[in-house]
Amino acid sequence: LFCLLSQVGVESTMKQKLISVIVPVYNAENYLERCLNSIVNQTYSNLEIILVDDGSRDRGPQICDSYAEKDARIKVIHKQNQGVSSARNTGLLKSTGDYIGFMDCDDWIEKDMYETLVEAIEANDADMAAASWFKSYDDEEKEAVNLKPVDKGVFNRDKLLRYIYERDTYQGFAYMWDKLYSRKVLTEANGEMLLFDENIQLGGD
Repeated sequence: LFCLLSQVGVESTMKQKLISVIVPVYNAENYLERCLNSIVNQTYSNLEIILVDDGSRDRGPQICDSYAEKDARIKVIHKQNQGVSSARNTGLLKSTGDYIGFMDCDDWIEKDMYETLVEAIEANDADMAAASWFKSYDDEEKEAVNLKPVDKGVFNRDKLLRYIYERDTYQGFAYMWDKLYSRKVLTEANGEMLLFDENIQLGGD
């Protein structure tokens, strides 16, 4: 089951399960600190933050290392540049969380995003949850608007696939970074992680 949220704000008293947040990092030094600050300051604190430096040629690697020195939840992996799918796979194989989220290094998230998504998943016994998102420019922010209305609430695999396949109509459903996944969704029947195709150069999400 899949849960799409509008806005949810419920104070949680449950024992927090671990979320692995995987962030591929590549040549985004101007945005990286805002990205990382938005993760480490989440209201949901039980996080494993995996920063995969994909051969950045700017100050990104140093920024990652400096954050790891200050926050024990952060793990940094430095690797040769092989693209975002390779970086995500590296993070997946190192992850240990009950839930998995992805972020792009030039994005940032609201401070209660992961708390809200976990509560939605567990309240509805869903496999993953998605949030709305907006485009942030230097001088303005624009909410992402779908060409057709999207049902908010809980829905099944068939409706999710329809939204994904009609990606030009329903923006966001083909992306990884606006969702939180239970680990079982990203695990093969044999127990291995479901990985990204590293040969895809466009539309890797």
